[in-house]
Formats: sequence, structure tokens, C-alpha cells
Amino acid sequence: MRISESLPATDLGRLGDLGEQPLELRAGPITIPFRCDFTTSDSGSGVRVRGVGVSSGAGFTLDVELWPSGDAVDVEGDVLVSGTLAGLGQREVGLQVRRLLSKYVA
Repeated sequence: MRISESLPATDLGRLGDLGEQPLELRAGPITIPFRCDFTTSDSGSGVRVRGVGVSSGAGFTLDVELWPSGDAVDVEGDVLVSGTLAGLGQREVGLQVRRLLSKYVA
């Protein structure tokens, strides 16, 4: 799933605190917990975030770049979902990852 959007923020300083984070995918009455590990690096114009999330039925990889753009932070990259629940939860995983990232940019 491609991510290409702007978040209402201007500070990327807290992205380094991502580290290990839980993430929950909800599909109707089913909740699937993911164990996630994220790393950040300076990309010159912003911050690159890479990570993996693992659950019993699916997994995902994340590779996005975030950079300040006026009163916002632009986000470009990919969330790739695999496993038995990949088709069912791909959009939801992308949504939850975007929500998690938005918590760490102010």
C-alpha cells in the first residue's frame, strides 16, 4: 500500500522514539496484535522510517520518508502486508501505521 500524504505537523524530532511499538488491527470483531520494531535515519531532507510488524496471521514492512513542508510533514513510502490476512487487512494496516506515525510528529 502506497502512502503519500501530508500530516498537519512541522517537527520530526520525536520519530526517533518509535522503537518497539504495539499495533492492533481490527477487522470487525477480530483484533490482531502486531509486535513492531521501527528504526529511523536522517535522509538529508527529512527522516526515513523503516520497520516490521509481526502477528500470528500476517506481517508488514514499512519504508517511508517524512520531511517538513511549510506547516505540514509530507509522507511518502510503502507499507507491504503479507500472510494469510494480507488481502483482508492491508488497508487497515496502512491506516494504523499512518495513525502511529502521526502521533510522533508534532
